Amino acid sequence: MRFRCGLPAVSPPAARRAARRDCFPAARRRFPRGGRRSGGLVLLVFGGAGLQRLLWIERSGRIDLVDDFDMFFTRVRILTAEPRLEAWALFPPQARPPQVGDTVRVLVPMHHRGRALIADTPSGGPVLILGRWRIAFARHHWYLGRPIWQDSSAEELLDLISEIISDLVLGWHRTRCEKLAVPLGSTPEFLGLAAAFDVSWGTVVSRGLRDQAALFDATERSRDAARVRLAWLPLLAVAAAPVLIFAVPRLVQVFWSGLLSLYEGSPAPLRETVHWSAAVRASGLPRFDLIVSLVCLGIVAVAAVAGAIRAVAAGIGAYHAWRADLTGAIRWRLLDEYRRVANAQNPPALQIRTAPGLAGLTAEQVITRAEEGRLSALAFDLGAGAIAISGSQGVGKTTLLTSLTGPENETTLGLLVAAPVRYEAKDFLLHLYAELCTAVLGRLGAREQPSRLRRLLVRSRRITAVLLRVAAALLLLVALVFRGTRELFSPPVELITTWLLVAAALLIVAGWVQGPRPSREVALAAEAARRLRQTRYLQTVSTERSAGLARSAMQLGWRRGRQWAEQPHTLPEVVQAYRQFAAEVAAWWRGETGGRGKLLIAVDEADRIADPAAAELFVNEIKAVFGVPHCVYLVSVSEEALANFERRVVRMRTVFDSAFDHVIRLRPLTLRESVDLLRHRIAGVPDQVWVLCHCLAGGMPRDVLRTARNMIDVHRSSPGPSPVGHLALRLVGVEVQAVKRGFQQQSVPGLAELLADPDWPGATGADLRAAAGEQLTGEWPATAIGAALLYYATVLDLFTERTGLLDGWDGDREPELVTDLARVHSLLAFDPPVAVRQLQRIQAYLAEEERRTGVLS
Repeated sequence: MRFRCGLPAVSPPAARRAARRDCFPAARRRFPRGGRRSGGLVLLVFGGAGLQRLLWIERSGRIDLVDDFDMFFTRVRILTAEPRLEAWALFPPQARPPQVGDTVRVLVPMHHRGRALIADTPSGGPVLILGRWRIAFARHHWYLGRPIWQDSSAEELLDLISEIISDLVLGWHRTRCEKLAVPLGSTPEFLGLAAAFDVSWGTVVSRGLRDQAALFDATERSRDAARVRLAWLPLLAVAAAPVLIFAVPRLVQVFWSGLLSLYEGSPAPLRETVHWSAAVRASGLPRFDLIVSLVCLGIVAVAAVAGAIRAVAAGIGAYHAWRADLTGAIRWRLLDEYRRVANAQNPPALQIRTAPGLAGLTAEQVITRAEEGRLSALAFDLGAGAIAISGSQGVGKTTLLTSLTGPENETTLGLLVAAPVRYEAKDFLLHLYAELCTAVLGRLGAREQPSRLRRLLVRSRRITAVLLRVAAALLLLVALVFRGTRELFSPPVELITTWLLVAAALLIVAGWVQGPRPSREVALAAEAARRLRQTRYLQTVSTERSAGLARSAMQLGWRRGRQWAEQPHTLPEVVQAYRQFAAEVAAWWRGETGGRGKLLIAVDEADRIADPAAAELFVNEIKAVFGVPHCVYLVSVSEEALANFERRVVRMRTVFDSAFDHVIRLRPLTLRESVDLLRHRIAGVPDQVWVLCHCLAGGMPRDVLRTARNMIDVHRSSPGPSPVGHLALRLVGVEVQAVKRGFQQQSVPGLAELLADPDWPGATGADLRAAAGEQLTGEWPATAIGAALLYYATVLDLFTERTGLLDGWDGDREPELVTDLARVHSLLAFDPPVAVRQLQRIQAYLAEEERRTGVLS
């Protein structure tokens, strides 16, 4: 291969002629030999040649030979057609090893042939490789090696400059992400995943951090906050550099001489260092002006240093917040990469054996549901004051209320209380009152009402600060506006600059004297503490006055005492006091959040009140506290209450209709939501396993987590990986035995022998279908048992024999059969005949598809 002027020989003739005109001979004619121009030309030539040696171009190649390089990389020989060359490249470990004949995209050098790099993403043009950074030039900005500034418009050059800057920033960002990913590899979470999968940590990091643009945008908020905070630090460093170079050594010398003077008991060391008289003469200032200026400059310097320390502390805190946010984003990217590795297995199998994420609930494990967005819109945008939340047991009402009232919500001051099954209205309202006071104290901290002496000191400090500011204003007026007034008296200060320094020093001292402004938080916290004591204790106030007169043995005395005992508040008084305090808290929180915040109070477990009359009485008694401005109440109610609310058009108004503005029904999770719920708790599990959990649980969040725990427990008894079909057989067996035990305790006549038989109804889908057909011909509860068996038989058919249904699922569109199965699961409990008809249609569809195509599409 022959090159000329940095161009391959296969370039078009016209391009080669154009390049020769702009190449080195023209440069020699333009710059004669000798002098500085020759030296500059040499540097330009060698610099351009060195830069071109770093340029790589993207080509399509075919793998010709595969060689095992080591335990981590695979060495392959790649042949490219244009330019025709043969190069070796290293493939990182991946799920599918490279094969002979595969077509790959590679980066090859423009000059030094024989080696190549695997192209992670399309470059669209030449690539400049500087160490670990790759700068990709767009193809229309580079034409056969010609300089980028020729034949390019200003807009194209600006676009190219922005692309180079973007590549540099993303390269730095990738380097930073790789450094932050190193500690994550030693955490128990990723150590367990690394032990379960035969993929190196470097490969997972390389693939997980491939999309740097999305990762860069994910931390935009915290990064912008850190950038604003850190923007002042270079200016502070520039301003502090002269002080550190010139002033600090002199101050240290003066300080050391002062210590020597104290140690020796003589001012001689200090005088030898300071030379006060010489300094006064050198400054050219009056003696008193110099003294006052030094004192004022010292005050200004102290204020500047304190401000700089606060700015540095705020910048460091913002930087650490951005770093923590970026680390969290990196963690989720790496977990998602392990999910891809698990899905790439053939067949998909479960390998992990621990799942600590299923134990608790953290903020990052809560998924976003559509009902949450509607609740937020009703509470914050549409002015709803009382909203009821209804749904089946285990649908996630408590989790939703916890998420809405959690401290991670910036515009919500939340409170969550549980409604008792048996209660007294006054006791519950007192409990709600005390919990509101506790929530306020938890947000603001426990603070007592300041004493009379403290209030007097605060008032005197305010007055002193005002007097200092007035004095500073007068000094500014005398120095700048009314200069003639200085002739009426003989001030010791002569220079205008000194007057300005004194005014600035007085303003700074006024801020120090006044201290932080007393906020409304102190009064509100003290009021919350007082009201909390009032709800828990009976207050007794005693007053005693005494007087005496004594002389020798004769005494005269008088004493009078009075005791006040506060009576317990009645229910109307408790309601009135609670509403007043809730309004104060809501108004304070609105001010803290710029008029966007709401006080959100959630009452959970109200749906557990079994008696409908008792539930209506409970709502009827607590609705007296509804209607507080900017205070929203969320109450969980039963499905019967929801049905009564929805029938309000055709029947008389009920308590629920008059108490709540809206009633929202929580539906079971969709397949997408169930998979997200489990992904946030466990990583490295194939998606088909989560689909199985969703089908067996019917989309109920509590049952989804319970099924996932059973799945991990079943897998732990297996010696190796557990395929999805094996897990389906084991989990369906566990569910069938649970159904049998449930009906055994009801002493069902005619089924006692079958339910007691440990081998009935079998383990395969065909056995379950046959047993279901026998039971569906009878009456309840045989039909309920038959419907459950038919449901589990359908699940086994999907996950053991027809897994092709889920092979193409990309997570966006739910398979209709999975959605239908989850819907049928909710019908098994209260309408088995309808569930059976739905299952029979699903079975007929599966049979027809198998007869028509041989496989399920």
